[in-house]
Amino acid sequence: MIAALLGEMREQLNSAFGGTPSVGEGPAAAPPQGQGQLPRIVLGPGKLELPPPFGDSPPGQMRPREAADNFAVNTASAAAVQGPYTLAQAPLEGTVSCRFNWNQAGDPLEGKKLRLYPRQTQQGDGFEINYATRQLRVFYAASLTGAPRLEVEYQYPAVFTLREFRQTAILEAYAGTRTDAEKWAALSAAVLTTHTRTLLDEANTVAHRHSAGNYVSRSLYNAFHLLDGTPDRLSDSMFRYTFQFSVTGQVILERTFSESADVIRKIFSPGHKEDAGPVSIEANLD
Repeated sequence: MIAALLGEMREQLNSAFGGTPSVGEGPAAAPPQGQGQLPRIVLGPGKLELPPPFGDSPPGQMRPREAADNFAVNTASAAAVQGPYTLAQAPLEGTVSCRFNWNQAGDPLEGKKLRLYPRQTQQGDGFEINYATRQLRVFYAASLTGAPRLEVEYQYPAVFTLREFRQTAILEAYAGTRTDAEKWAALSAAVLTTHTRTLLDEANTVAHRHSAGNYVSRSLYNAFHLLDGTPDRLSDSMFRYTFQFSVTGQVILERTFSESADVIRKIFSPGHKEDAGPVSIEANLD
């Protein structure tokens, strides 16, 4: 569940230490062999816990889910800007909104946002969407400068289960002396705990997910903190210091639908509770 976050952690450690000591993916199958491989840091997943669910809707029901897709925009011409842009999921009708966002650092228009609206009678600026193919087209007559991104937010139908989870991240520092093992474990913890928010944001941006057909599993990360540490002597010339971090977040297990679906927009009441006589409970849905 925490593979994306562990990847960001390893990148942060490699950047901080300049590749020495090397940072590998755990759990380690065996300790490093020989002094030439020391010092070394290994970071991998540990025990996963899923507390009993509470206060959530029963799983197995179709409900709207929010999504946000992001696309690069070719600004060479109005025809190039048009796209099409294919959404990752089948959107519910009437839930799509989109905008241009100049969010790249150094862009002369950095920070600018431009909202787009559905086109009326296929005229003017705005966007059109084919719900059957999930393809969105943008119509904008004026020239676009800079490097805007097209951000599309919408809802899509899915059957899903959301569960809170807690998983251990295990950091092992190997060295030729007890002092060095402790040193690299402590420095690694310093790097990770002082970049907590950046690491979480980057891991969530990556949108860690697995998919096969219409089935999707994705993880979102809330927090992580240092739990405890254990020193260990593996041989006369090799020591290990292990730190454990607790990672909390949500795992979302869902089944999406490739075909479009409609939302019930109106419910006509069959009667009033004060009406005389029996009241039909068969409501007409529109």
